[in-house]
Amino acid sequence: MGKIQKLSSQLANMIAAGEVIERPSSVVKELLENAIDAKATRIEITIQDAGRTLIEVTDNGTGMDQDDLRLSIARHATSKLLTEESLFRIQTLGFRGEALPSIASVSQLSITTSTGEKGGHQLTLVNEKPMISAAARSIGTTVTVQDLFYNTPARLKYLKNDAIEASAIVDVVMRAAFAHPSIAFVLHGDGKRVFVTDGRGSLINTITACLGSTTATHMLPISYEDPDVKLIGFFGKPDIAKSHRYGMYVSVNGRSVFMPKIQQALIEAYRPFLPPVRFPMVVLQLTIEPNLLDVNVHPAKRDIRFSKEDHLRKVLLNLVDKTLKRHDVVATPLQETVMASLPSSPTPLSSSEEDIQPILLTFAESESTEPALTVMGVLDATYVLCKDDHEGYYVIDQHAAHERIHYEEQLARIQEHTYAMEPLIPLVVDISPSDKSKLTESLLNQLKHVGVELEWFGDFSLKVNTLPTWAASMGAVYIDDLLQQLFHETALNEDKLRLYAIASKACKMSIKAHDHLDHDSLNVLVKRLLQCQFPYACPHGRPTMIHYSVAQLERLFNRTGF
Repeated sequence: MGKIQKLSSQLANMIAAGEVIERPSSVVKELLENAIDAKATRIEITIQDAGRTLIEVTDNGTGMDQDDLRLSIARHATSKLLTEESLFRIQTLGFRGEALPSIASVSQLSITTSTGEKGGHQLTLVNEKPMISAAARSIGTTVTVQDLFYNTPARLKYLKNDAIEASAIVDVVMRAAFAHPSIAFVLHGDGKRVFVTDGRGSLINTITACLGSTTATHMLPISYEDPDVKLIGFFGKPDIAKSHRYGMYVSVNGRSVFMPKIQQALIEAYRPFLPPVRFPMVVLQLTIEPNLLDVNVHPAKRDIRFSKEDHLRKVLLNLVDKTLKRHDVVATPLQETVMASLPSSPTPLSSSEEDIQPILLTFAESESTEPALTVMGVLDATYVLCKDDHEGYYVIDQHAAHERIHYEEQLARIQEHTYAMEPLIPLVVDISPSDKSKLTESLLNQLKHVGVELEWFGDFSLKVNTLPTWAASMGAVYIDDLLQQLFHETALNEDKLRLYAIASKACKMSIKAHDHLDHDSLNVLVKRLLQCQFPYACPHGRPTMIHYSVAQLERLFNRTGF
């Protein structure tokens, strides 16, 4: 007998499940896509123990008759892809015919469905064989998944804790809601309602339900259309930017997707408006001609390819810039701030700043004192041109310079940073449903040790009772950064957070590129920069100035030897 044998259907399905069903949120994603494809207008999701013991998805879609129900768990059986040509014009979320058989191979699965005619039917698996019986229900489908990965203990072992897995499920449902605001989504977890959207077609209402009213009020509507792409959605103002990259929600033709080039384009477009440690909040819906897309890249169907991605990147770069400037997001000139800079030298920095290494100029290694600079002019309302007394010329980035000044001033004013105070103005911070599932009592107690006391104030809001005195002026930005560090890092490092928060504040306070300063203001800016302990780099490590000697300039113009 030969060595090569055909795999059993069960084993083949379990192997396929390894690609499609990675964790409980993968099950939710596949079932949501089936419900959306069935033209449901209301989808209810119920989970227990972060989906390990129960995932149930109920919809009011078209349902299945008895024959379709039997075929639904057969591998590569689908109603959504009939010809080879249609593979290149996919207009449904599911099309492979792998989801249900893959889920069935690693769980206890039952399906109850009805087309609204002649009652309904229920399918259960007994010894891997489908058994169908009559069932009473209205039009639609309910898929019940129990004991996920019961027969693949290795997969079960490597799931994260319940808070992380539940958060991933919430994220999947939110992304589906953003892509389909005309569908009402209801999510229940362990007997409690996590969130609900109204399904009335308003994207801003969906954002409010998922991310909170504070976030929604700081979102700017956008729309764009050309022959290749239609784009609608919202750009978040810089003041609700996040300390992580997970606030960019993008869907293409109703499918939540990950497009690295587009995500990077959004980050790049926001860079003039945000410090490097913060990232934009964006909700976008793209409609693209299906023949320009390849969604058949990976079984999970989250990664896609768009043949005109470079064009879309240019569109976003331009659209972000125009939208933010149209709403007066760009800071106005802050000459008064520069002129008000204190003449006294800053107090020596705390030892925790050793983590941020300045980029020193070569001349600084040999000079024992700071050069005396004379302002000659300014280039493009951004770069201050100066000269010293030793045939040296300097180009100073006015924004980076002002950042360094403000950063050291803020550090100098810090007292005991764990001392807690009540906010002068009542402060309430919105939290997303996915983050709520992570915020345990243990984490709330950790926050108390660094002077932050929070209490629940509604379903997805936290009232700030106390925060460190040094962070009082940062308010919600500090709280958000602190929470994200708790959620995404193994340990709470307040010194690191404190430096990032102060750097962010220094950036927001500072003059920007293209802000016009008069000659006196430029002189004050340069003088204050040279009084800093680390004048050669901004808090994020970018150089504040570049030095050229006359000899270097002569070499640039090929004047060596004259």
